[in-house]
Amino acid sequence: MSRRGRAAVPLLLLLLMCYFVPCSTSKEQERDQAAQSSRLLRESLRAEAEGRLNDAIALAAKMPQDVFAVFRQGKLMMKKGDFRAAHAAFSAVEQVEPSFPSLLSHIAFLYFKVQEMKASIAYCLKALQVSPLDLRANSILKRILRAPGPFPLEVQEVQRQSQNAILQSHLRGGFVHQHERMQSKVTDISYNGKQVRLVSSANSLYFQCLANLVGSIQLREPNLNITIYDMGFDELESMVVSDWKNVQLVRFPFESYPPHVRNLRNYAWKPLVYREALMRDSMILYQDAGQELWQPVGLIEDIIARDGYFFVMQGEKTLPEKIHPASMQFLGFEANDLRGKDMCAGGIQGYMNTSRAVQEVLGSTIKCALDEDCIAPKKADQSNHRFDQAIFSMFMSRHLYRCHCSWIFRAYLETARLKEADVFDVRDGFGHFYPLLFSRRCGSNQSYFPIFRHM
Repeated sequence: MSRRGRAAVPLLLLLLMCYFVPCSTSKEQERDQAAQSSRLLRESLRAEAEGRLNDAIALAAKMPQDVFAVFRQGKLMMKKGDFRAAHAAFSAVEQVEPSFPSLLSHIAFLYFKVQEMKASIAYCLKALQVSPLDLRANSILKRILRAPGPFPLEVQEVQRQSQNAILQSHLRGGFVHQHERMQSKVTDISYNGKQVRLVSSANSLYFQCLANLVGSIQLREPNLNITIYDMGFDELESMVVSDWKNVQLVRFPFESYPPHVRNLRNYAWKPLVYREALMRDSMILYQDAGQELWQPVGLIEDIIARDGYFFVMQGEKTLPEKIHPASMQFLGFEANDLRGKDMCAGGIQGYMNTSRAVQEVLGSTIKCALDEDCIAPKKADQSNHRFDQAIFSMFMSRHLYRCHCSWIFRAYLETARLKEADVFDVRDGFGHFYPLLFSRRCGSNQSYFPIFRHM
């Protein structure tokens, strides 16, 4: 073999090796960047949930600076109140994605805040022309049009078309999926007028999920009053939520509670939301923002009025495996006392404020929630502890409270899995069979749209 041939062999082997075992390539770099971006995003979201807004911004700034990362920085800056920095970030995104509806509505809001109404209107119109269902742009435009005019007919016409689109989507809600359509026609459960108030809570991360929940409530129970606890919305989100029909937005008073309550990941806030709500209303039904209502709530009202409480099962026979030993020790529980007991849901509960359950279950859980070592001991995470849900379940077990186990109440099931459920399996205690009352949905495939006041 010639010298040239011998020199070519290593090169050929290298090429073959790179073919069968890829060398460091752009694809590997892309995967590494994607993994790093996902990790930084998770950490940024965690920091935001824990109330560490500056850390959330810094972590977002370390992400590969694509449209999503820069837009997230802008939203966090706006939440912080730094409108100048937010506008700079949004403007940078606009250079790349000029037709991104959520971006356009955020820019419209910044102009609205500094009283530059012509610019705000222009961006609202852009957003609504791209997506007539943009809740943020619609809310901003409603606020602007309340001021003395005159306003161009084009502006009023675009808003009218947007509101019509939202209303039509609202009325179609729940009929997107075939199995939902089938199950939505087979009941006549009615609102019984016992003045139950539906309560939920959310922060910015769950804004879209909350919109889906509220839309489903407005469709199924058009006269039901709703209280939403603001656990960390930005100013634009607060404005939108407060414009929804039958909705009262209440800022959760974090300053009244220990610092660890601000960390939403330890769920110490949830029993405190229940207490805050019961100080306002005599009967409440709480649903997590990631759920949606499929039927009117007359059945649940009857149960709360009869029993004084409403609890549902979350996991069969999962105690004490999902309770951190430190929490059991703190509260004086033994694992053997809980073995074989059911985990009950923390995000679907109802109370009358005169019920013994308020003292025996909710009150006891609140005492635990106010001590971080009890509600969220060190090294506790979702793999070994269910935080508020675990504490609720221990006290329900101790005081022999019933958690309803019928499929009709199992809202922890994702909508896509409901076809597996036997929706007529258990009587409700009043001699009737009923279909599913609610399910879980929290994602981009929003099925329900909330409607605004005066639509």
